Amino acid sequence: MSEEQRRHERYEFESSHVFSMVVGEGTAEQEAQFFLRNLSFSGMMIEFISGYGPPGVDKGCGVAVTHAPGALEDVLVATRGIIVWNAGAVCGVCFEKQLQECTPSIRERMLTAGGGSWTD
Repeated sequence: MSEEQRRHERYEFESSHVFSMVVGEGTAEQEAQFFLRNLSFSGMMIEFISGYGPPGVDKGCGVAVTHAPGALEDVLVATRGIIVWNAGAVCGVCFEKQLQECTPSIRERMLTAGGGSWTD
C-alpha cells in the first residue's frame, strides 16, 4: 500500500507477542497465529508465524482476531477485517470498522504491549 493510501498514522511493533485470528468464512475458516508488525486505527500489517499464510488466504479473505496479548486484548479481539494485500507470510488487513479508542489511550496500550514507534 502506498503512503498516499494511508489515512492514519501507524504504530510499528518490535515484539514477538503471538496473536491469533480466524481467516476465511464458514466451512473454509482456518485458525492462524501471527505477529503484529504495525497497527493503525484502520488496519494492521501482520506476519504469519508459520512463514506463509494458511492455504487459500489471499486478498479479499475475511479475518477476525481471536487472541491478542495483554494490553491489546480488549482493543483487538473480535475485530473483523479484510485482507487487502498479501505477500506470502506478510499481509495487510483493513478493519471493517475503525478502532474507536482515543489516540493517547491506544498509544499507551501499544507501548505496554511490546515496544516500537509511531510513524506518519
